[in-house]
Amino acid sequence: MADDMVTTRDSSLTDWLDRLAGSNGDPGGGAAAGLMLAVSAALTSMVAGYEGRTAERRASSGSGERDQRIPLGVRRAERLRERAVERRHAALEAADADAVASRQLGTALRMRSGADRDAAVRDASVAATESSVALGDLVLASLDDVAAIAGASDDVLIADVAVAVAAARAALAGARANAGSDLADLERHGASPDDVEARHADLVAALARFDEGLERLSELEDSLAPRLSPPAA
Repeated sequence: MADDMVTTRDSSLTDWLDRLAGSNGDPGGGAAAGLMLAVSAALTSMVAGYEGRTAERRASSGSGERDQRIPLGVRRAERLRERAVERRHAALEAADADAVASRQLGTALRMRSGADRDAAVRDASVAATESSVALGDLVLASLDDVAAIAGASDDVLIADVAVAVAAARAALAGARANAGSDLADLERHGASPDDVEARHADLVAALARFDEGLERLSELEDSLAPRLSPPAA
C-alpha cells in the first residue's frame, strides 16, 4: 500500500475523513460503504451485548416478564455479538481493499487514450467490481443478525437498531452502486455486453442479489418505523 494512503487501521477517523473529502478517489465511495457496514456491525454488537445482559438478569431472577419481543437469550446474544465484532473488522479490511482498487482504477483512467488504456481500465474495473461484491456479500451475511436485534430489542434501544439497519442499507446500496458502475466501465472501454455477461456472470449476478438484500432492509426499516415516532393522539 502506498505511503500516502490512509487506512482504517492506521489513521484517525478525522484523517480518514479528510482524505475521503479530497479529490483523490482513494478512499472513495466504496470504502465509505465499508465504513458504514462497520458502523452497523458495531451497533449490532452493542445491542446484542445489552440484550445478553438483560437475558442474564431475567434468568437469574426467574422473571416471567412477557412482551412482544423475541428475546435473544444469553448464548444467542453472545454468538451474535461475536459475529458482529468479526464483521466489523472484516468491513474495515474491505474498506481498505476497496481504496487500493480505487487507486488502481484511477491510475488506469489517467493513462493516455488508446488500446492499452482501455485494457488497463477493464482489468482495474474487474478488480474494483470484485472488491465491491465482496463488501456487498459481507452486508448480506449480516442481515439475519440485524433482523434478530430488531425483533429482540426494547424501545430504549430501538433507535440504535434503526441506525444499524440504515447503515447496513447504505453499505449495501454503496456496494451495489460501485459494482454496477465498474461493470459498466467494462463496456465503456471496449467490452461487449455479451463478453461482460459471459466472462463475469458471477459479478453481474451479484447485482440482483444485492437488490434483493436492499428490499429486505427496506422492509425491516418499515417494520421499525411505528416504534420510532410518538403515539398518535
